[in-house]
Amino acid sequence: MKTQLRKTTKVVLLTALTAFTFISCEKDNLEAPLIEQTIVDQPVLSLENDIRYPEGAKATSFIRFASLEAAKDIKVFIAKDIPSEWVTATNFAIKEWSNASSSISMRTVANRAKADIVLTLVPDNPNSPAGASFPESDGSVGPTMDINPDFDQDRHQLDAKTRNLVMTHELGHNLGYQHHNDDIFFMSAFFTTIVDWNGITEKDKAIIRKQFP
Repeated sequence: MKTQLRKTTKVVLLTALTAFTFISCEKDNLEAPLIEQTIVDQPVLSLENDIRYPEGAKATSFIRFASLEAAKDIKVFIAKDIPSEWVTATNFAIKEWSNASSSISMRTVANRAKADIVLTLVPDNPNSPAGASFPESDGSVGPTMDINPDFDQDRHQLDAKTRNLVMTHELGHNLGYQHHNDDIFFMSAFFTTIVDWNGITEKDKAIIRKQFP
C-alpha cells in the first residue's frame, strides 16, 4: 500500500506524539494505548506498508536482534551522493548508538565492500524520509539503510534534530528494534515534525543494555 496524505482536524494516534510518521517502516500493530489528539490543518501521514521493504522489514511480530558479536564493530558506508545534512545526521546516530552500550560500536568506512551497513539514496513516495532493513538470519546487522531523495522536505520541514532522530531510529532497525519496542522513545512510530530531541537518554540506554549489555 502507498501512504496516503490527508488533512484532518482530529486524528487517533498510537502515541501522544503527533503529525510525523516514520513510514520507512511497514504497518505495525502497536499495543500502546490509543490517545485522541486534535491537530489543526496539518498534513497527516498514515503508517502504511513501505514499498522498499515489503517483506516485513518493520513487521508486527518480532524478527530478531543482531548478535552481540555483530554489534561489536558495525561498519557503515555512506554513499557520496547522500545530502550533507543526512550525512551529519547519520554520523550523529552512529555516535549515539556507540555511546549507548559498551557492546555496540559503530563507525564509518570508505570502502563499501567492507561495510556491514550501506547507506544509499532510494527514491520512494514523498512522505517517507528514510528506511532500513532488519538483521540477517545469521545474526549480522541489517545490511541496508536509505534516504529518500523524493521526500517532500518543503512540506514536512524536518529540522536537524528530527533528522538526527530519524537516523538513530533507522539504525535501531538495523540492530533489530521494531516499532513495538516503543518503550524506547526514538523507536516509536509517531513523532512531531519538529522534535526537540538531543540524543539517546539514560532511560533508553538502560533498556538497550538489556539486549546489548
